[in-house]
Amino acid sequence: GLGQEVGNQVLSSVSNRLQDAFSDDVKKGRIGAYVFGLIGCESVVNPEKINEVFQAAFIAGDNTLPINVTVGLTRLTGERSRGNTLLKQANIALNRAKKNLTGNYEYFAPEIEEKTTWRLNMIRRLRADFADSKLELWFQPQVDLVSEKIVGMEGLLRWPDGDGKYISPAVFVPLAEYSGLIV
Repeated sequence: GLGQEVGNQVLSSVSNRLQDAFSDDVKKGRIGAYVFGLIGCESVVNPEKINEVFQAAFIAGDNTLPINVTVGLTRLTGERSRGNTLLKQANIALNRAKKNLTGNYEYFAPEIEEKTTWRLNMIRRLRADFADSKLELWFQPQVDLVSEKIVGMEGLLRWPDGDGKYISPAVFVPLAEYSGLIV
């Protein structure tokens, strides 16, 4: 809302503060847009220390701007990890942290990636089956219990799984809402 120049000044201000707050032992970098990366010992790079950096407002030209931070973290394990893998894990944790209602950070855990992968695969499958008209519309009669006459119909959407069974609406309706297919 304040323009690109102020946005660039904010990014520069954040960068300077990160440089000042963390020693040279911590590797720092701007990953893209408004995403920064820190690599260092957990005793130094942790949610508490990162949140301290963002406690005070940032100066951008004539503007003093408070900034909320969301943090995705991943831990180095004994396994040899590639940079892209660690970045992907931190990004998965960051996306999860953005949805966190009780805090502003999240640590990566393998089950998060498994759940994310499952959700993405199901959404892809739902989109494909929707485009191929594989979802079925069933009509269920509404019956007046006194007269025992049909007084209406209820439309129910069913998603066949391809094995003669159906995927529960409790599973696919939230996926359709999440992906925008519910419209």
